[in-house]
Amino acid sequence: MPVRPLRRIGISSGERLHDQVDAALFHSPYGATLTNEIEDEHPELIVRDGENVLAAFARGGTAHLVYGFENERAFADRFPAMFEKLLPKARRAIAPDDLRFRLAYAPARPLVEPVLKRLWFSPVRDWLGFTLERGAKLPAASPRGATFRDATAADIDELLRLDRGAFPDTPLTREGMLAALREGEAIMATVGKHAAAFCTFSMTSPLDGYIHVVAVDDAQRGRGIGTALTVRACKRQFAAGARRIELTTDDSNGAAIRMYLSLGFRQMSAGRDYTRPAHPKAIARLKRQSQGTLIRFGGWR
Repeated sequence: MPVRPLRRIGISSGERLHDQVDAALFHSPYGATLTNEIEDEHPELIVRDGENVLAAFARGGTAHLVYGFENERAFADRFPAMFEKLLPKARRAIAPDDLRFRLAYAPARPLVEPVLKRLWFSPVRDWLGFTLERGAKLPAASPRGATFRDATAADIDELLRLDRGAFPDTPLTREGMLAALREGEAIMATVGKHAAAFCTFSMTSPLDGYIHVVAVDDAQRGRGIGTALTVRACKRQFAAGARRIELTTDDSNGAAIRMYLSLGFRQMSAGRDYTRPAHPKAIARLKRQSQGTLIRFGGWR
């Protein structure tokens, strides 16, 4: 008798996209709000193969992949064909500059990473995931000389400057920052007349909050401004009904990790992000670069 792959119990096939993704043993860690938005606004960006599902949503100039597979072996067997079916649809619907794949289950890397490499995905970020439960005792953080206010689209240039300074390897695009302001909230800290830091956050479901970015100007670090922004974002999301708040940070960002642990966050996951260009010409260039140069010697070729 053949052995069926293990699945979580309790989700039926008529549920929303997020329920189908979350029911799979190997799946992406995106919240219900983002995932179900695909089903409501871009159902053409959903590809299914039996119990396996792959979809995409746009943030700025990037298409983020949402996936749910029966297990890692099903991913290795089915993902390439499903991805090639989804890719032209994503190009037509959202015209991304690149695509992003988030792996949140580190033990799957030896099986998953070769599949992504063959499809021209490259690792860009190793991260740790943290969670803060409702009821945590958060301090009243008010650094001397800093004031706080909601950020708006009028602050876009300052927000982009702060983001580039804090994350030079993975800066947000203008479109990505505007999307963050449109679809969530942002708090900015100022010192005197100068923007010193900002934090963006949003509710990913009625019961879950997420802190996307905390960026502090180099000259203002060490004053507790990042802590104050994080506390304010958490309190606002708990007041909106969140049971828990999640975030990720680079696994090399020791200062941020210490701050989150000091506020009561617990590390719950670890993963890696991968990216690849969306345009066929960019992929063609990568293929040419990988072929190398043929050098002929007498009698050999």
